[in-house]
Amino acid sequence: MSSDKDNLVGQMVEGRYHVESRLGAGGMGAIYIARDVKVLGKIVVIKVLLQEAFQNEYVVKKFRQEAEALSRVDHPNIVQILDYGEMENKQPFLVLQFIDGVSLRTIIKRGGIDLIRTSHLVRQVAYALTAAHEKGILHRDLKPENIMLQTRDGEERAVVIDFGIAQLQNSVIAPKTIVTATAGTISYMSPEQLCAVH
Repeated sequence: MSSDKDNLVGQMVEGRYHVESRLGAGGMGAIYIARDVKVLGKIVVIKVLLQEAFQNEYVVKKFRQEAEALSRVDHPNIVQILDYGEMENKQPFLVLQFIDGVSLRTIIKRGGIDLIRTSHLVRQVAYALTAAHEKGILHRDLKPENIMLQTRDGEERAVVIDFGIAQLQNSVIAPKTIVTATAGTISYMSPEQLCAVH
């Protein structure tokens, strides 16, 4: 549960990112829209661990591994990391590319999506996952909420987000793989994940 201390709206992060609004929060972190004053007010997303969560060493390692995962891969169908740091109180944060669009969840209707559109989106997500796997990154929480859709030059583009519970091979942050019994959203887990097979 977040508190007023966790609310960054109206604040400057690292003297560079002016936080304008809060997009949402979960049990571990919060996500904000901000403007990068050093790059002509470019809109960015800031993801920050909540104060209670960053007291947990495991959670902090996973947060740092998310930064490491995103820094390894550069692909148009994967959200880009722009910056990483810690606030004065040592609270870590990520600065991510702002995806001007909606999540796949918002467009899914009863009866499904048009087959041609579906194949176009599935192909893009497959490209993203292939690029991640080639860099030793397993997303482990692929679901409609973690796929953003945006239109650029008349083309719809899928962008995979939220590598918060990704598993990394040869991690610099945690050389020994951090293993949890199960990680991800049950409805979207593969049989291997559900059986906790690693």
